[in-house]
Amino acid sequence: MTQGIESCRRTQFAYRQPAVLLAVILLFGLFAGQVADADSHIPDDPDELREAYDTAFQAMYQDPADLDKATSYIELAIAIGDLEGAVAALERMLIFEPDLPQVRMDLGFLYIQLGSPGMAQAYLSDVLLETDLPDDARSLVESTLKDISKQSVAHKFSGTVVATARYQTNANAGPDNTAIVLFGKPALLEKEFTEQADSDGSLALQLGYEYDFQVLPQRTFNIDLNTLVGQQAEQSQLDAQFVELQAGPRLHFGQEEARDLEVRPYLSGNQYATDDETVTGVGGGLDLTYRAGEMNWVLQSSYLAQSYQSQTALDGYTAWVTLGPQIRLGAQALASLTGVVRQVGAKVAYEDNLEYGAGVTLQYGFNAPFWLSVLPWSVSATLSPTWKSYHAANPTIDPDHIRRDQSTQGMLLLNVPMSANISLALSAGASRTSSNIPNNENDNYYASVGIQANF
Repeated sequence: MTQGIESCRRTQFAYRQPAVLLAVILLFGLFAGQVADADSHIPDDPDELREAYDTAFQAMYQDPADLDKATSYIELAIAIGDLEGAVAALERMLIFEPDLPQVRMDLGFLYIQLGSPGMAQAYLSDVLLETDLPDDARSLVESTLKDISKQSVAHKFSGTVVATARYQTNANAGPDNTAIVLFGKPALLEKEFTEQADSDGSLALQLGYEYDFQVLPQRTFNIDLNTLVGQQAEQSQLDAQFVELQAGPRLHFGQEEARDLEVRPYLSGNQYATDDETVTGVGGGLDLTYRAGEMNWVLQSSYLAQSYQSQTALDGYTAWVTLGPQIRLGAQALASLTGVVRQVGAKVAYEDNLEYGAGVTLQYGFNAPFWLSVLPWSVSATLSPTWKSYHAANPTIDPDHIRRDQSTQGMLLLNVPMSANISLALSAGASRTSSNIPNNENDNYYASVGIQANF
């Protein structure tokens, strides 16, 4: 029998399949007569499954001492994704009948999937005290406990490295011609400041630390470090370095896996540096994610006070909020809709601006063509228009007109997994900005290739 904690995790993922569910829950019929066999049928139709789950819950609620009814409910709870409900029912069974090592084993495996190895360790250790435990069950439990003890399960570290090469037709976001406005009058821009094509390379590193309090619902404290270094082939004034640190708790309030509220408040600090300027930001934010069946609602908000080393007149803040649903369209497709509002404030009124926009992303997963990989590929398309209005006219550019911009961005992305931890990303995109001030009109087309490694 396959050993180790990873095997247990795979087993728990298999709980979602009805046929495997019944086999796993009743796999080790450890002691005859402990739990009566359940003649349960797991419906394939989601509505029928929900109805059967509700009916089983009512039956168990009205007769909590009936282990047959409890077992039927547990199977349906796991099938529907309510792992916490299954855990509660299993623990209730132990109140009425403490001598159920099979139930303790199931609780141990479920707690592994719920991300609480401490609770899993407690239940599985009790199972080993049974003298007539079958050899295959004992071997599985021992190897699982060994793997749990080897890992600092309360402290988790993760990382991602991304290397990207990109070509752009307008790397400096310059206008496409030399006709501009200065002091409200027509002027000519030097050619070197109009749109310039260039290629660049970047290297990004993301490091994460998580402390798991090992309670239910899950509570963690997270620290994330993000760094990025970008190098242009010709437009060296655009070379940049970025570093950001975020820290805060991640709190779950769900009663079941398929219905959960995640709350993430955090503090953040970052610095963006080029040859000409360094911008430092300090602030925080709040992210909320509500999962309800096939739909997630995501709200993200942030406030960042910013200071400029050279252009101190630009000192101010950036605040933004995004909100939108993520909707699963079958087993392979996902749609995301997003609305965004962003406010920028500065010492000089003509840099104050309000931006609002929307975005839609469609993602589709599919089997690799020509048997190139056993891992599924995915393709996504994104379209996001935005509108930006400034608070006052810039007297240096045009004292009589307040700037108004409209931008549209689009992108296609193909993600190709090369292994469980390494993937290749191919993307192409375009952006177009129109403005009532010709200085700010531009367009850009780009293509990029990147490789990502997770560890």
